[in-house]
Amino acid sequence: MTRAVSAALLAVALASCGRGASKEDLESPVPERRAAAVSRLAARREEGDLAALLVAQGDPSPLVRKAAAGAFTARGGSRSVEGLARLLGDPDPDVVAAAARGLGAISSASPGADARAASALQRQAALALANAYGQADAAGRSEIALALAALGASLREAVEAEARFLWDRNTKGLAGSSARERSGAAEELGRSGRADAVKRLLPLLEGRGRDPRLAAAAARGLGWAGDRAARDALEDALLQGDAEVAEASAAALAALGDPAAAEALAQAGATGPSRLALACVDALATLPRAPEVGVALCEITVRTPHPRVAERAARPEKPASARWVDPLEGGVAEELAAVAVALARLKADGAAALAQQLAGDGDGRLRAAAAEALGLLGGDGARARLAALASDPAPAVRRTAVGALARHGAPAVPAIAGALAATDPDPGEWREAVARALGDTGVPEAVAPLAALLEGDAAATAALALGRLGTREAAPPLIALLERRQGLGRAEAIEALAQYGGPEAGRAIAAELTSDRPAVRAAAARALGRLRFEPASAGLEALRGDYYAEVRRAAIEALARLPARGPAKR
Repeated sequence: MTRAVSAALLAVALASCGRGASKEDLESPVPERRAAAVSRLAARREEGDLAALLVAQGDPSPLVRKAAAGAFTARGGSRSVEGLARLLGDPDPDVVAAAARGLGAISSASPGADARAASALQRQAALALANAYGQADAAGRSEIALALAALGASLREAVEAEARFLWDRNTKGLAGSSARERSGAAEELGRSGRADAVKRLLPLLEGRGRDPRLAAAAARGLGWAGDRAARDALEDALLQGDAEVAEASAAALAALGDPAAAEALAQAGATGPSRLALACVDALATLPRAPEVGVALCEITVRTPHPRVAERAARPEKPASARWVDPLEGGVAEELAAVAVALARLKADGAAALAQQLAGDGDGRLRAAAAEALGLLGGDGARARLAALASDPAPAVRRTAVGALARHGAPAVPAIAGALAATDPDPGEWREAVARALGDTGVPEAVAPLAALLEGDAAATAALALGRLGTREAAPPLIALLERRQGLGRAEAIEALAQYGGPEAGRAIAAELTSDRPAVRAAAARALGRLRFEPASAGLEALRGDYYAEVRRAAIEALARLPARGPAKR
């Protein structure tokens, strides 16, 4: 709204406000005073007040804009619905919440309006809410969902409106002039899982004059789509495309989950460059276990000229997160490290003495091996030495030590949690290592230090660790994470919380069905299916119209597991 128009509207408003809101109040430099003046307009239903409210909804202060939402709500009527609809796009979450609640409680401007007029007004309000749903953040979507429920409208309409908006935006983006825009649109179209999306993406993989960046994005999109009809095109791109396209095609074939792709992956993995070969091995490791997958891994192991690729193909499972020793050139250090760990596994005489000796060695690789050995041996002496190694100057030693301490259970929790004070070149990775170790203890005593980690960059790892503890004491901090509306760790917290069950967990997870992140919505749907939480059925039903295929699949599977949808009891 331009300043000239605002001034004109304000002049009209001031001429008709009378004693309800003075010119001085509405023009005051103090936001609280302007907000109070706007709130006083709520008690009036005069036509001239509307101009003042139109000015107020563009006020720089959220307090005034929120007051305008309240005044619009009190006035009721079609013009107020229009005003509240504009406030649904406000940058302040409190204003959005007030606007949504106002639309959910909107009434006719005329006290004598008949039922038909009231119904039409509510329909207008529901349409405004549905159209704003896809552009709102997580908190705004939640408020809009509650408002729709208050009106007796279905959340499905809002979900489908968002799906239409996203489809239109991405199809236009694919036809855009910007390479980045087209690539992003290609991936997002694939995530819709629609047959029409697959038809649009397949041609982008073909032709010698194709844009490699766009072709790679199309390959990733086809992987998201999950349509096995795209397998042949992806195999051709894997074997004939450049490195970027080939790697994206390998990942897409893994996402399709069809073991029939093993032959093409074996060919590219056996003859291709190291980076592509590793991508093919990772893809094969992701596919369902089948004879052709095993044969493909063996072929890569035998034929590849890259030793690292051969090693990965021979053992495609991911390596443990805490290695006790880095790859060595060979010699006394490697032999001594291996001997120390082997003796500890056998609980042989002298194993403890050797481990204690190596724990003070100047070679960090030997100290790491000692930490692994002490973890295998156990005992108070080993735990004390491991607590010291958890503050070792070498990051590899520290990580191995906290992982080994986890085997000691509850007595080791203080030492593991205390290790967070150590300085690390990668603080985030260090906090994640500590979180994994705390989870591996499997004891309730680890709940408190893990709960503290939920508020930082290790939130996702800490949430999963709380899930592994298997104690109901872990549920409250996970619920608290969801209530804080923080971005990190939400999907992981949902996955962990689903293991504890109960109405409180079900309600907290059900609230995430309106998240603005599709991965969180999908996680919530899967969790509610596992919990068989019947009160979430309406929200799950709405997600059947979601834009993202992963969300729709999760919702449909969850609905099938609800008690009311399951097979009848005999």
